[in-house]
Amino acid sequence: MKWRDIDLGEAFWRVPAVDTKNDRGNVVPLSGPVLALLKDLPRFGPYVFSSDGKTHLQSFAKIKQRLDRFVALQHEIEPWRLHDLRRTAATHMVRLGNSTEVVGRVLNHAPTGVTAKVYALHEFVPEKRHALDVYAIALEEALK
Repeated sequence: MKWRDIDLGEAFWRVPAVDTKNDRGNVVPLSGPVLALLKDLPRFGPYVFSSDGKTHLQSFAKIKQRLDRFVALQHEIEPWRLHDLRRTAATHMVRLGNSTEVVGRVLNHAPTGVTAKVYALHEFVPEKRHALDVYAIALEEALK
């Protein structure tokens, strides 16, 4: 995530195609809690999350191992992967009443079928904003 791709005023993260696995750009609406977090972060380089101001955060495997050790001391949980966070978010956005089509657009999955690919070029920005706002509210409630 780069600062140049974030519009705090409009509450959007515009992910360029070059930064995605599927070469498809995505407009990600920012929920209130995410917007508040971003507004409070210091800016010391092009990346939103950086340890040195020059490169993005790295070593997620090492961080995950440390987290696993910490959690193992506190609770017994099944092994998990970082990708499970994405799956969990998608599952709960659907559980909260959002369509799988909208959640797929949040996740930047490629649309299927000729209508979705060629004719219906709507970017689902309002629908994505709603899905992410409802999910943010549910997360805040769960953390109380």
